[in-house]
Amino acid sequence: MKRLVLLAGLILVLAGCTNRNTPPPPEPTAFPTTMPSPTLLPVTPTATPVEIPVQVTSETANCRFGPGTVYLSLSEIRNGRSLIAVGRDNTATWWQVEDPINPGGFCWISAEVTEEGGDMQQLPVAAAPWLPSPRQICASNRTASPSAVTNSHRQSFLKQPSTQTDPLSSPGNGKPARV
Repeated sequence: MKRLVLLAGLILVLAGCTNRNTPPPPEPTAFPTTMPSPTLLPVTPTATPVEIPVQVTSETANCRFGPGTVYLSLSEIRNGRSLIAVGRDNTATWWQVEDPINPGGFCWISAEVTEEGGDMQQLPVAAAPWLPSPRQICASNRTASPSAVTNSHRQSFLKQPSTQTDPLSSPGNGKPARV
């Protein structure tokens, strides 16, 4: 009987040692079996410049400052010379090409004097350089000193210097003004 009382006392002592406020042990959490894939950012493609070869077919061709004969001729290109077209005017009658005389520069050549090596409609339309009107040229010649008006300035916009009487450009003494 002593053993039984001793055993019962031991059970009570052990039962009293446990804390009744202890939370139950945490249950194991389940991890997802698949990992989320990383989000890929869209890649914006960069436009590849269009370059089309052209070859001069006339004896010589003028490479000009802009698309038209009113622009200053920058250089003469001989027959058979290959050029790289990088742009066109909106009517596709002039090509903007890499200037063979001025590395890194551009000039314009007429489609009439070239043979194209591809679909020229793929070329972007290039903006033509600003071209002043003859009246603006006359006004700038009146305000500048004669030494400041260079021959190349006149040649870039006028084919031949001429004299004419214009009521807007006349100096006021009845004599014709030099245009």
